[in-house]
Amino acid sequence: MGRRDGDALNRILADDFLIAGWLPGGKLGDRQYYIDDCLRPIDLGQVTFSYYQWKFRIYDEFVIANCVFKCHGLVAGKEWGGEFLFTDVWVNKGDGWRVVTRHTSPVFSMPSEG
Repeated sequence: MGRRDGDALNRILADDFLIAGWLPGGKLGDRQYYIDDCLRPIDLGQVTFSYYQWKFRIYDEFVIANCVFKCHGLVAGKEWGGEFLFTDVWVNKGDGWRVVTRHTSPVFSMPSEG
């Protein structure tokens, strides 16, 4: 995938950042949890990923960004991947734009009509 950049995460995530849809049981992850999880070393192989269906809604002091993230790879030798909807909310905090929340959810395929 790319270089994991903790400095970039520290710059763009608001102090009160929360992520939903990432932890089991509907739990919310805070900023430090998300940064630690993103930077945790894992055994990745044969990774492919893409982002598509971008939509932005821009308001005076905040932006809502939606996209679909598609990924596939080997994690610790086991196949993993899928399509996930990301919804990020960016807020102008006065000293720059920061992400205050992210929600992720799997994209489900509809059964084909037969």
